[in-house]
Amino acid sequence: MEQNEAADRMGVSRKTFWIDLQRARQKVADALVNGKAIEISGGEYVNTGECRVNYLCKECDYVWEPELNHNRPTSCPSCGSNLIFRLGGDGKGKRFIENNYCCPKEKEGSRNTREGSK
Repeated sequence: MEQNEAADRMGVSRKTFWIDLQRARQKVADALVNGKAIEISGGEYVNTGECRVNYLCKECDYVWEPELNHNRPTSCPSCGSNLIFRLGGDGKGKRFIENNYCCPKEKEGSRNTREGSK
């Protein structure tokens, strides 16, 4: 989406949108550089399907994609386990999940081996 269209949808001028966008970028950069937490909350949104998210069950290795605009699943639809983790979406499936898991799309030799991260 172009900034002009985003400003129109938000009901603000392009200049106001640009200023807000710059402030947001500064806050995110500050948080990343200085190790601060980032909390995104409020507002209403609709997942248009641009960001598809799959889930992985660590009990049975079942991978599934929930329906759009549904809450995060609490259990595996295949075995009922609650050991489920998100794949894909904004993280592109490359996040370290647990026990040295790596995305099947990655090359076999590039596993993340950080200890203790989840």
